[in-house]
Amino acid sequence: MLCDNTVENNNYKSSLRRLGTKKGNIERHFKSMHADVGKKFPPQSLMRKEKVKQLKSKLFEQQSTFVKKTLQNEAATIASFRVAKVIARRKKPYQDGEMIKEAFVEAGEALFAGFKNKTEMHFFS
Repeated sequence: MLCDNTVENNNYKSSLRRLGTKKGNIERHFKSMHADVGKKFPPQSLMRKEKVKQLKSKLFEQQSTFVKKTLQNEAATIASFRVAKVIARRKKPYQDGEMIKEAFVEAGEALFAGFKNKTEMHFFS
């Protein structure tokens, strides 16, 4: 649902975006707050199908923003663990340039795992 209005649910106001809102409450809300939708976009009409398609696309964009951020955070965490592993395995000070390079290669493999052109990046060779 893309509506930001709230629905009364057993003396608890919840956003329509939340899961668990009762069907009857949603129907009542739709009929009272969005009654003109049936007139603007008649059932089985091309305009209604286009509007639904547009709203679904908008919802997908909103959801994909969160998915991308989650995947980026997960990749950063994996990269951090790989760098820590290299540092611990080498038992060398941070000033050792070769060790740091190896650590960054490990981090890069995790951070750029989803990239199609990963093999073209010069530091993975």
